[in-house]
Amino acid sequence: MNNSGSGSEIQFLSEAQDDPQKRKPDIKKAKLMLGWEPVVSVGVPLEEGLNKAIHYFRKELEYQANNQYIPKPKPARIKKGRTRHN
Repeated sequence: MNNSGSGSEIQFLSEAQDDPQKRKPDIKKAKLMLGWEPVVSVGVPLEEGLNKAIHYFRKELEYQANNQYIPKPKPARIKKGRTRHN
């Protein structure tokens, strides 16, 4: 299955010595501060999920290549009752 259209060959390399064998990131901080939780769609075929990911990253790379991707800075937040120079 080559949905990406890439002509690159897959290379199987030995793992790095410090490569963790099991990954289980702690997402408590993301849940608490951002209200974010990962979403997994059960029953979505692998090929469909890969196609969505490929489409997303192609679009992102295209925006970046055309200098259309300009991160917008967030406005400074000032606590109530305080001036910026206190």
